[in-house]
Amino acid sequence: MYILGIKADKLVETDIKRLVDNQIQENKNLDYKRDLNFSKDKDKKEFLFDISAMYNTDGGCLVFGIEEEKDSKNQNTGKPLIITGIEIENSDKLTQQIEDIVKTCTEPSISQLLIKELNVDDKKILIIGIPKGLGLPAMVTYNQTNKFFKRRNSGKFAVDVYELNNMFMQNISELSLVFELMIPS
Repeated sequence: MYILGIKADKLVETDIKRLVDNQIQENKNLDYKRDLNFSKDKDKKEFLFDISAMYNTDGGCLVFGIEEEKDSKNQNTGKPLIITGIEIENSDKLTQQIEDIVKTCTEPSISQLLIKELNVDDKKILIIGIPKGLGLPAMVTYNQTNKFFKRRNSGKFAVDVYELNNMFMQNISELSLVFELMIPS
């Protein structure tokens, strides 16, 4: 839930400009999105896949309102090109909508998102900070979809049974370590 070593809710305008100016590449903890749209089922699913992938990996941030460079085949390169901004009519309503969608369409429910709106050169940027999931991995359950996702540097991917087993085993191991640290021997 950090960008440039700064927690999502502490980011300021100059931090976002640095991402673009320094061509900070997307990675497993950072994803740029030009638009934020929930009007179609397909868009809502993609949004949920992105959130759950970061949650099931190491956490991270989605940054809405930044367009990526394109390659010769018009495919995104993962490098920020320009701050385009997004339209936000009512910040409170948008935050509630995002939290409701994520909470009701993931199992177990993903909560504790950090949602921050910034003005950068008179354009609205939305940052969603996603914590690393501890415990069970989260599955997207929207519209009869029941899938688990993870993220790598080049984007998200649906996990297979082997990867899902690794996710459960890793989370069990991490939780065991936390409990060992909490309980004196």
